[in-house]
Amino acid sequence: MITASVQLVDQQGRATPIFLRLLDRLEKLPEARFSGSKIYDPASIAAGATEATTVPVAGAALGMKAEASFSLDQEGVVLGAYVSSSDVVSVVFHNTTAGAVDLGSGTLRAYVWSPA
Repeated sequence: MITASVQLVDQQGRATPIFLRLLDRLEKLPEARFSGSKIYDPASIAAGATEATTVPVAGAALGMKAEASFSLDQEGVVLGAYVSSSDVVSVVFHNTTAGAVDLGSGTLRAYVWSPA
């Protein structure tokens, strides 16, 4: 772990430039972020085919942005995610390879946040 000391206020009580930059970056962070996960074992996915499932994410709402991750090597399978209904994220596994892919059982995570 690296630690650093940063002066946030100058001797006159004014915010320092580094503090102002930090505040600017914080304001650009997503408003709300929620996540959910489940253990999932996708079926073998044929070349060019897709496999879909859902992940419960409390707080997810239509219009929020979504992403997904899988705990195993995806072996050329690309994940797509979107909020499909309140508290539900749909995740699509798309096999972009020339052969079938069987990923095995792993942890599927979904993340959602409000657009900036």
